[in-house]
Amino acid sequence: MFNIRNWAGSHSARLKPVWMLAAPLALASMAMAQPAAADTLKLAALSSYQAGFDQLIEAFEAAHPDINIEATYYEAGQAYATTIPTQFAGGSGTDLVFVLAGQARSYSVTPFAKAGYLADLSGADWIPSMYQPTKAMYEYDGAVRARDLGIAPLALLSYSKAYFAEHNIAIPTTFDELLGVCAQIKAEGTIPIAWAGGSAVVNANNTATLAGSTVLADDPDWMAKRAAGEVTFAGTEGWRRAIQRLDDMIKGGCFSPGASGSPLAEMVTQFATGQSAMMFTSGILNGQVLQQTPDLDIGLFPPPGDVAEDTRVVVQPSGGLAVWTGAGNAEAANMFLDFISSGDQATIFARASQVISPAEATAGDLPGLYADLADYFNNGQVLSDPTAIWPNTDMNTNFGQSLQGLFTGQKTVDDVLADMDTFYDRQ
Repeated sequence: MFNIRNWAGSHSARLKPVWMLAAPLALASMAMAQPAAADTLKLAALSSYQAGFDQLIEAFEAAHPDINIEATYYEAGQAYATTIPTQFAGGSGTDLVFVLAGQARSYSVTPFAKAGYLADLSGADWIPSMYQPTKAMYEYDGAVRARDLGIAPLALLSYSKAYFAEHNIAIPTTFDELLGVCAQIKAEGTIPIAWAGGSAVVNANNTATLAGSTVLADDPDWMAKRAAGEVTFAGTEGWRRAIQRLDDMIKGGCFSPGASGSPLAEMVTQFATGQSAMMFTSGILNGQVLQQTPDLDIGLFPPPGDVAEDTRVVVQPSGGLAVWTGAGNAEAANMFLDFISSGDQATIFARASQVISPAEATAGDLPGLYADLADYFNNGQVLSDPTAIWPNTDMNTNFGQSLQGLFTGQKTVDDVLADMDTFYDRQ
C-alpha cells in the first residue's frame, strides 16, 4: 500500500532516561487513576510521523511526569516491515506500535491482530471519535485494535494556481477535460503532470484512485465481491476503464518522456521548480514541494470522472497506534491513547504530520491545502483506499510494476488486468 509512509526520512531514535516521582502517602488514593510507580513505555513508529509523535510525547510526559516514553522511529518500507514484525514474533514487541489500517502489509492491523499482538481497545472512550468510513480497517474479529491517527487523500492532482491563472486554464471537471488540459500545457512546452512511474506504489495507488470514479462510485462493495470470488478485475468494465485512463494519459502526453523511471524525488522537484504544472500523487507530498518552493501557491483536485458527479476523493487511512498484548503496563499505554485522542492533541499531530484528523474529516472542515476538497467530504463523495485491503502484501508492488509496462509499451490494458487477477489470487 502506498501512502504518505513511503516518503519517510532516515531511521532515528528518541530516547530519554527513566525517572520517577515519589508520591506522598496522603495521595496514595490517586493510584487508582495513575500508574502506581514510574513507568517506561516503548513506542515504535515510522520516521515520517516523528515530528507529530515527538510533540505528543513531550506534552504527555509534562502531564504525566511518572511515565516516560521511549520512541524509536524507522524508515518506511523494508526497515519497518521487517524489523517490527520480527520483534513481535520474537516476543520483544513495543508497548505501543504504529500499524497500518487493513491487511495489505506485514504490519497492518489484520495480520498483527491475527497473530495475537494487538489488544482489544473496544471499551475506550475515544471509539465514537474514529473516522467512520475507515473505522472497520482498524478492527479485527469484531474488536477495535488501534486508535486511528487521521486520513490523507490517496492520490490527487496538485496544481500551480499561478500557472493555471496565467494560462487561463480551468480546473477540469471531467476526464476528457483533463486530457485537453494536458494537451494545452504540453503545447506550451511544460510537462503537464509529474508522475513517479519508477515507483511501483505510486503507479498502483494513483491508478486505484482512477477506479474510484469508474468502479467504486457505482459499486462501493466491489472489493468485497472480489474477495468472495463473485467478480474479477479483467471481467469488470470499470477497472478496464481505469487502466485505460492511465494508458490514455500516457499516450496523450500528460507525462514527461522519462516518467516510467522517474523516482519520487524527481517528481517532487519537477513540480516544485515549475517544470510541470501539476503533480499526481498523495497531497501530503506537497510538504516536500513547499520545502523547495515555499511561495508556490498550490491547489488540489481529485482525478475527475466521466462526469463531475462521478468524481470521488479516495482517502487513505494514515495508520493507527495500538497496544501490544504483552505490554508491561497496559494501563499507562491506554492513558497515552486517551491523551492523543483529545481534540487539541489530535490536531497537533495532524498538523505536524500533514494529515487530516478524524474529527476534521468527519466535520468536513479540512485544513490548509485540503480545504479545496471540502465539498467532496460534505457531499459524501469520499471512498476508502481499496489498496489497503488487498489480500496479500505483494499485490501493490506487483500491480505497480505491471503498470510500468504501460509506460514502456511492454504491457497492454488487457495484460495489466490479467496480472491484477493473478496477483490478487496469490496466497
